[in-house]
Amino acid sequence: MSTTGTWRGGVLIAVLFFVAVWLAYPYDRVFQFNPDEGVTTGKALLVANGATMYSEIWSDQPPLFTHLLSVWMPLVEWDVDRGRLLSLAFAALLLGCTYEFTRAASGRVAGVTAALLLCLSTYFLRLSVSLMVGLPAVALATASLLAASGSAESPGRIPLVGSGILFGASLATKLFVAPIGLVVAGVVAARPLAAGRPWTAVRETCLWGGVALSTFGVLLTCLGGPAALPQLLGPHLTAQHAMSAGSVESFYRDLAANAPLLLLALCGVVATARTPRPGSLAATAWIALLTVTLLLHRPYWYHHLLLVSVPTAILGGVAIGDLVTRARSGAPLPRLRAAVSVGVLLFLIARLPLSGIADPRVPTAYHADFGRIVSTMRVLAPRTEIVLTDLPMFAVRAGLPVYPSLAVVTQKRMAVGDLTADDFVRRIEHDRPGQVVLGDRFPRVMREQIVEALADEYVLLETSSWPPHPWLFARRDIVTSAPAPAATTARVGLP
Repeated sequence: MSTTGTWRGGVLIAVLFFVAVWLAYPYDRVFQFNPDEGVTTGKALLVANGATMYSEIWSDQPPLFTHLLSVWMPLVEWDVDRGRLLSLAFAALLLGCTYEFTRAASGRVAGVTAALLLCLSTYFLRLSVSLMVGLPAVALATASLLAASGSAESPGRIPLVGSGILFGASLATKLFVAPIGLVVAGVVAARPLAAGRPWTAVRETCLWGGVALSTFGVLLTCLGGPAALPQLLGPHLTAQHAMSAGSVESFYRDLAANAPLLLLALCGVVATARTPRPGSLAATAWIALLTVTLLLHRPYWYHHLLLVSVPTAILGGVAIGDLVTRARSGAPLPRLRAAVSVGVLLFLIARLPLSGIADPRVPTAYHADFGRIVSTMRVLAPRTEIVLTDLPMFAVRAGLPVYPSLAVVTQKRMAVGDLTADDFVRRIEHDRPGQVVLGDRFPRVMREQIVEALADEYVLLETSSWPPHPWLFARRDIVTSAPAPAATTARVGLP
């Protein structure tokens, strides 16, 4: 598998993708693709204002992307849509690496096909412009795999060390990429083992693993400190038994949505079995390992599908690349596999105008209610020091910070008992925050408790029936001290 001298193609594809999505995808019409966008950006705002991860800011995710975002967002004046370009840059990196890895395994046609299939995979375009940590982590892991696959062809150990650094950075972005490390380690060890040098394989694998873990440890220590590991590991381990949401049925649903790509990937697995190549074997191991992992893991969320989509695209590219190679060499084509592969690819291309830049599962309207709520929050911002909310995106768009210890409001955190209504009620009673925005992240009973605590001193200024059903409350003295929208009573029924 040759990976030398081919970076221009990957760079070109990455740049074209970045420009195309930047200009064509309607991400500026989406308030938030997922509540995690607000959580990630809210943490970045706190870090930019001097708060420290894990000691002040509670977080169950590694710190690297938060710190990168805290550097990037001030450069774009905390504009959320411009901030999404950082995620888009990582998506372009992922696409370029996917092309290069597949091209090295099965030729340029396979590489281009793999890049196209990844763009067409379920959720990829949405995640490409979402301020969430999953895609950047997968992009860095894929870059690590690409560097490891080329390490045997380059003099010295620079590619091997670079691969370890990239994978350590990937772990410092999101831990769900850890199983991919087994695939990368297998690629590192495969070449020396094939050459009959087992001790070299052990030595190089240990070097790669040592660099990856050292990089992860250094980044975690420098950006997080000793309080990081308990917060990173505790909620995830407890959630395996505590959560009912995010079940395996959701994974089956997303696999069904990705069925045409999976069928093409199956053809790639057959081609790999007939003509094994290191790259296609690594992709096969990747998809098998991560499919089993996601079947066993709880909870499953839609962004986890990306862990399977990348090797699916690679194997789909291998399927087409194998047919092209056979046709060029004059070898007989396997009729069934050729018919299935070409048929699925043509079906996906024909469906492109319908499913290309528009993800039908994403509400593309920036609802007028949300704009009105943010405008009201900005009017009250000069008299507001902090916002208490389960929807940090509203605070971020209004330019206001949230409580560091309550910046992360997720179903997982509530399910494991680490966050309760009392945590919010205590803040209301003791700190009297200027503004409170409540959405549908809380169970109904929790929300009722918080609304009851607001009844005496707060007024309800804005509401919306559009998900996530935000309500904006403001402290009474703030509302009466300056012009503001007319208030309604806080004692209203829950939607």
